[in-house]
This record gives sequence, structure tokens and C-alpha cells, in this order.
Amino acid sequence: RKEMQKRNEGIVMNANGLSSQVLPGDFIVKTNPRTGDKKMVQIERSMGYFWDLKDLRDTGEKPVISNTELIPIEKAQVFPLLDGDLKTLTDEEVVLPNFFTQNNRSKDPSAECTLVVISFNEYGNKMLSSWTDPFEQAFAQDWNRVKVVCLSINEGRVLSMLRYFIANASKR
Repeated sequence: RKEMQKRNEGIVMNANGLSSQVLPGDFIVKTNPRTGDKKMVQIERSMGYFWDLKDLRDTGEKPVISNTELIPIEKAQVFPLLDGDLKTLTDEEVVLPNFFTQNNRSKDPSAECTLVVISFNEYGNKMLSSWTDPFEQAFAQDWNRVKVVCLSINEGRVLSMLRYFIANASKR
């Protein structure tokens, strides 16, 4: 159980799903029924390639449950440094997480709160409002200290050729 807490500490996971057992690197701990030995294996190897679809079905499309309060700083994970070919819808090149605090004059992360929502496909993009709308409503009084950043991850050669169409559709 301790291995599983490494990934999800502070984040409320749906107990009905497999996602609560996934470790960094998409590993899962499997126990040999005969020897009791534990080893980490790739989740696709253990649960099958389409395990995430089953997880969505088993959790009512909510493998991660919204926390009722902000994660305390000591439990929060540091946002990884992402630089390279990251651009905003206005074609501005950015480095994350620096982009989140660029307007924070004090550069104090506790003075500002940013909700980062990430989608990897159209279905995920449609679900974003179920996370962002309650967040925006909860912080309506402090909107100058709070922002929402939506990241759409599009990979592959074909999608890179369609980049401008995707960006224009996202602007609407």
C-alpha cells in the first residue's frame, strides 16, 4: 500500500478504479499468489492495453475525484519543468511552470493559485468544464489571484500538420 501512496498523495482517487493503483511510469505492483513476492510491472502488461477504458467504465468516467479542498503545500507535487515547443493559442513560446507565475509580481506561489487541466484527446477536452467550472465558481471573489490553464497535448506528425486548425478550434 505504501508504494501506491507515492503517486496519489493528496489527490483523491476513485477506489472503484485501477488508476488508484498506478505508480509513476505507468507501473503497477503485482503479487505472486504462490510466493507472495511483489514486483512492479507495466500496467498494459498486467491489465491489458485498454485498461483505461475499463477504468473509465468502472468509475463512472471519474477515475480521479475532485478534492473538496486545496492540497496542502507539503503534500502537493511540484509541476515538472516543460520547455521546448510549447506555445499558447497566441503563438507565444512558454516554459512551464514559469508561465503560471509570470504575472505574480511577488513570485510567491502561495499568493496565486493555478488550476492546470490537461487533455490528451477530444473526450478529455469535453470533460474539462466539469473541473474548471466548479473551480471558477469557488474562487469567483478572488479571481485576480486565481487562473485556469488548459493544456491540450497533441502528438504525432499528422496532428502537427493540423496544428493551426486545432488551435483555431480551441480559441472558439
